Amino acid sequence: MTSNLPDTYFFQHSYCDFDQLVADVRQWDLDFRQIDRGLFRGEVLQFGMAGIHISEGRFGRALDQRGAPPAGLRTIGIPANRKVNFIWRGQQISGNNLIVFPRGTELASVSTPEFHIYTCSFPEDLLALLSEELKIGELDQLRGGHEVIHCDSDLMNQLQRHLRALCGSVRREKMSLCHQNTQHHIRFAFPRQLLRTIAASEGVCVPATSQKRNLAVTRALAYIERHARRGPLSIKSLCVAAGVSQRTLEYAFDERFGVTPKALLLTHRLNMVRRELRDSDHSTTKVVDVANDYGFWHMGRFAANYRQLFEELPSETLQRTSPVLADSSFGQRKS
Repeated sequence: MTSNLPDTYFFQHSYCDFDQLVADVRQWDLDFRQIDRGLFRGEVLQFGMAGIHISEGRFGRALDQRGAPPAGLRTIGIPANRKVNFIWRGQQISGNNLIVFPRGTELASVSTPEFHIYTCSFPEDLLALLSEELKIGELDQLRGGHEVIHCDSDLMNQLQRHLRALCGSVRREKMSLCHQNTQHHIRFAFPRQLLRTIAASEGVCVPATSQKRNLAVTRALAYIERHARRGPLSIKSLCVAAGVSQRTLEYAFDERFGVTPKALLLTHRLNMVRRELRDSDHSTTKVVDVANDYGFWHMGRFAANYRQLFEELPSETLQRTSPVLADSSFGQRKS
């Protein structure tokens, strides 16, 4: 038996370009910056029905992830296995943690290579209905106002296995989204299991860094964004903008990104150049002009730094078209 529920879709891609991944991903409003050196490899699986959206992402480089989850829904992030570790809004996330996005919360994460996560977005009324049925508190009551919840390892393992099986089934046969059994799992069985896991949580996670250092990083990043086109920024000016000493800023950047402020400033400018090159008309754009716009004047050094970070020359980025490695889509609409 099948159902004609609206907005049923399937979307899967493999990438060697994180900006193209950001442009293609459905429902999410994303902005990624590569932090470590090496060719990016990533995979995204997304599917949904009846206003529910489930995503699986694997990213092979360290990324500064920013953006927003699907609007009007409650989103929960679930590490795909116990080996996953990353920073979420100043908190260290491991494989036994769930991330519950508060309403209006933006994505602010720093992921390591081999990052692998599931995200699930549900209508509020569905979660409220299932909470009442299970005779447990609603989502915000269960989490006690906390964004990151430490869960029982056995329950998390069961949750991860359930998601792995569901995503594997849909990946093998995308038309299974039209099957009643799959729809039941997505709409009822899985969200029930998720709510039970949250209700049985063992506690909350301690922030990975202090509130002072978190605020310093936020201020420093805002300053970097505002002045990206002014060329190299001094560490002194960054410390003034962040309102902390150089030592405190260095500690804060190491905790959040695993690099120094100076290194992050360089990678940020290189990311900005790369984004502009890949979005420009190669017949009318010159690499030297874009590089100069971001304060790179020594072209040999710039090209070497660029190639070290992205494993390609700036001219290759400019010449390349959308580098999608695989494509499969099914459904009624993209958004």
